[in-house]
Amino acid sequence: MKKLLLSTIICLGSAAFATAQKAPAGAAVCPDDNDAELRLNPELAPVPAPKYDAVSYSPYPFVATDSNHIALNGADWSGLCAKAADTGNRALRIVLLGDSHIQADGATSVTRRLLQSRYGTAGRGLVTPLKLVGSNQPADYRLTSATPGWATARLMKRPWASDMLFTGVSATPPAGKFDLRLELTGVSAGERFSTVSLYYGGKKPQLEGVTTLAGENMEFTANDNTPGCLTIALDRPEGGCELQMASEGDTRIGGLRLTGADSGVEFTTIGNNGAAFQSYLGLETGKGVATMNPDLIILAMGANDAWGNMTDQQFVSSVDRLVNELQEANPGAQVLLTTPAEAQKRQGKKGGYAPHAKIKHFRDLLLQYGRDHKVATWDFYEIAGGDGSSYPWNEAKLFSRDKIHLSWDGYTLMGQLLGEALAESLSKPDEK
Repeated sequence: MKKLLLSTIICLGSAAFATAQKAPAGAAVCPDDNDAELRLNPELAPVPAPKYDAVSYSPYPFVATDSNHIALNGADWSGLCAKAADTGNRALRIVLLGDSHIQADGATSVTRRLLQSRYGTAGRGLVTPLKLVGSNQPADYRLTSATPGWATARLMKRPWASDMLFTGVSATPPAGKFDLRLELTGVSAGERFSTVSLYYGGKKPQLEGVTTLAGENMEFTANDNTPGCLTIALDRPEGGCELQMASEGDTRIGGLRLTGADSGVEFTTIGNNGAAFQSYLGLETGKGVATMNPDLIILAMGANDAWGNMTDQQFVSSVDRLVNELQEANPGAQVLLTTPAEAQKRQGKKGGYAPHAKIKHFRDLLLQYGRDHKVATWDFYEIAGGDGSSYPWNEAKLFSRDKIHLSWDGYTLMGQLLGEALAESLSKPDEK
């Protein structure tokens, strides 16, 4: 199993919108004065060579592995389990929306590998031009352009230079010819892709050619049957390619979805530093996610909401609005809510750190929402050890220096726990 190490990662803080900034229509405003620059521009340590062995829980007795289960809360996952049992004949598609814990793909890279090792690989899923827009990008792909003059925007950094896409990034090439070069790093045969779905806003770009990374021309077919999505079928699976395109202007690129055979698991993550539930409102997120035909949608947020000044009513309302939007646009998909683990907050500029009590409170609200609305929940707060667990996590070097984010060891542990909980629930069709 993939295990990555990193000493520092993005400051989660409250991510929310500053009062002087204009939020999307219908989105709540959540002021924040907690390390905004660090949240948006994290300093990341080099990533060592990946390891693929499963993590042993024995060094971490404070982790409540006996609690590592998904509570279905009356939701019927029997259809989802049937799809998981049939991944030899069809793809099981999972889409996870989250915050900075998700953007760098630390925990989720482990969850993805665990599920795909069990069910097979349907593709990498969505990759977004995070580096191109000035943010940190997952380590398992490179998405670059040799074309200068891009105008860029990202979800939590305002004002936006152009309208935002549901992926949380918006990269606008200059009018005329431009290129996008994609390379999956450490590619195995199962991680290659044969279909590229280009998500765009504004005017549709014109696809003029596709080459291999070595510059060899490739045969392809393209269709735009789905609004805002140009689907490119390659003549053979590849671990990378370069797209030559042209734009008349006002073409906004939001990401590329990479898929292969229609079997196994496709595990897509959409993560944006500092994002809260409210951040994905007003972006037609439900419709965007629907283009990926998900069977399961996971929402992994809550800590940023707690770092802000949202009331209980505002928080629950933002959760409810996003869940409803996703369910209405994806009626065949199940939804899973995950809770944030305990984190610590600096007590004044020269003070020490202490657990942030509002995280626990908002975690309780998430669990209650799941019970009230028959939405499944995964309580990472309890699984991590519950009240006071941030102290042993910090002592075990599972936290980064900000005591909000985890180290890569911590994210590896989190990702394995989530993967095992998902695999367990996907194999139990009769439980609710």
